[in-house]
Amino acid sequence: MYIVYLVLAGVQAWYATKKGWMADTKGKGRYLALCCAELILLVALRGRGVGSDTATYLDALAYYSSLPKSEVLFAGLIKPFDFEVAYFGLTKICALINMPPQVFLGLIAAVIYVPVFMCIHRYSKLPYISILAYFAIGQFAYSLGFFRQLMAFSIVLCGLTYLEKRKLWKFLPFVLIAATFHRSALFMVVLYVAYAIPFQKYVKWLIPAELACLLLGRPISLAIVAVLPRYAAYIGGRYDVQGGTYLMLLLLTVLLLVLMYLHRRGFTDSRLLITALTLAVFVQAVGYSMAVLGRAVLYFSFFAIFAFSEIVFVMMTRTDLYATVRNDLVSAGGWCVKFAKKHNLTLQKVVLVLAVVGLFGLFLFSLLGNKYIFPYTFWFMN
Repeated sequence: MYIVYLVLAGVQAWYATKKGWMADTKGKGRYLALCCAELILLVALRGRGVGSDTATYLDALAYYSSLPKSEVLFAGLIKPFDFEVAYFGLTKICALINMPPQVFLGLIAAVIYVPVFMCIHRYSKLPYISILAYFAIGQFAYSLGFFRQLMAFSIVLCGLTYLEKRKLWKFLPFVLIAATFHRSALFMVVLYVAYAIPFQKYVKWLIPAELACLLLGRPISLAIVAVLPRYAAYIGGRYDVQGGTYLMLLLLTVLLLVLMYLHRRGFTDSRLLITALTLAVFVQAVGYSMAVLGRAVLYFSFFAIFAFSEIVFVMMTRTDLYATVRNDLVSAGGWCVKFAKKHNLTLQKVVLVLAVVGLFGLFLFSLLGNKYIFPYTFWFMN
């Protein structure tokens, strides 16, 4: 059904483009409203086994629906339910009116997806590419199971305008309200702070900082736990150190570097996307040392869906891009030749350096996530 939905959305995008509707703000809005409604319907009709925590949320709805009406609103949390106050209140209201499970899933889906599609309408030049990217990078799959966090995130998305306008006291209420659904929404305050820093100031430190986050991920994770002791229970548990292929980190890094290049050359103005993806890269790098931080990555990696559409749009519409890239590559090649001559570098020396750096880097990556040998400790530290 997921493939059917994506194919349907693609056909609708083709038809809307052919009719010229996508060039119009209202036409684009109608297309996205239709896609959003179809997605809500798809998600609402799913079974309780679709989504990692769907069964738990439906069990909570069923439990509170079974209580006498006079007790529902004042009932307390019981195990295994561990909900923030706003989501718990919403569950009890739905239970009070005996809301059917599929209607409940539809309501949750509407809260999650409507703000997402509103953002696609605002930030994406190619909406269908952003819809595909939403599925491709795992955001959709995440939304099927982690209700509270995705609802919190969508509430924050409603206040992005105030983030860009640097109006903290109008943006902060969205974050605080979202935090009553899931505390991780507070991570978006970091995006507000980072957005004030021009990325030109830190672009040259991006890769070194990313490598540092990878190598020092464990100490950073433990420092975060020291500041936020409620996450101490994750140490040594299922959400502690986890391995990975680093493909997502590589993808986020490539998207970020391409956007920075396009921005520098004047092909796009993507300051918000660049800031968010920078944070996504750093948090993703640290997240390999403590998997629970993946919840923070979600807030920043979401903006990758707009990065994809922005890059594809520029490649489709700015034919001068290719001449610029070619000229830059020629210039870079010329600089490398001059540098080699100046420092008397031979091919043999370059090959040796590449081999040493490559193998050294491979060893460093092999350390990541290997809790048996990293970090190294002396006998007196045990």
